[in-house]
Amino acid sequence: APAGAPLLLAEAAVRCPEWEFHLPLARVRPERVLELIRRHGALPEAARAHLPQLRDAAPGGGFLRGFVDLLAGDGTRWWVLDWKSNHLGDRADDYTGDRLWPAMAEHGYLVQALLYLLALHRFLRHRLGAAYAYERHVGGAAWIFLRGVADGQGVWTWRPPLALVEALDAELLGERP
Repeated sequence: APAGAPLLLAEAAVRCPEWEFHLPLARVRPERVLELIRRHGALPEAARAHLPQLRDAAPGGGFLRGFVDLLAGDGTRWWVLDWKSNHLGDRADDYTGDRLWPAMAEHGYLVQALLYLLALHRFLRHRLGAAYAYERHVGGAAWIFLRGVADGQGVWTWRPPLALVEALDAELLGERP
């Protein structure tokens, strides 16, 4: 699929529900994760203003084990997907892209998406070796707000800049400068 092409689940050649991952972690300061997101994330202001405090949310070393609701791809380009049942409002436009960004940030889903994409990045880098290229192989994250899915609404997508993924990778491995 060409860069920036949307994922059509009906056309996804590979679907891995409940894809399990493990991330080795150094001791992480939660505020440092948010600092990296602010610096490298290229977020819209609506998301930046709603980033939560992560006082106790980050692990203190060891391993993080997680499950992605669905890993899907065409064999070359991969997406991580998560289903959400949050009630964001009663109107259809409560589930448009500009309204989803603040919800993603406020509920910590932005950090969740970033961790899922980091796990995918590490997996593909290991699996594909020198052939791996983030821009080519990582499609991004898609969070589906089930209450708002209609006419192209209710779906939030993001592919963070590679600089953010690499900075978080170094931070979690304890390789920060």
